[in-house]
Amino acid sequence: MFEVPSVSTGVVCLGEMGDKTQIATVMLAARYDSLLWVTVGTTLGMMLTNVPAVLFGDRVVKWVPLAWAHRVAAIVFVVLGVLILLARASPVSAALRATEWLHDGPYR
Repeated sequence: MFEVPSVSTGVVCLGEMGDKTQIATVMLAARYDSLLWVTVGTTLGMMLTNVPAVLFGDRVVKWVPLAWAHRVAAIVFVVLGVLILLARASPVSAALRATEWLHDGPYR
């Protein structure tokens, strides 16, 4: 009964450590006196971004085998990793460049 929330919580906690969202949360906590409202606001923000991702993932696995979804995710992570290494840039700037390339295409 508690396996899904336990695994989901653990994976997200590990994945978010040192993430730009966590850094932004630290900055908000430093600026505002109310830790409760900073926690509420950042939690709601994460929920708003995670709900569409969960819904999308649920629909994808109905049409695409889970093994293929894992392969595509792995390829995306490898491509982003290579872009970071080649650019010697932060993961955030490399991700931004990758999304610009996906949006504009390789030929501008």
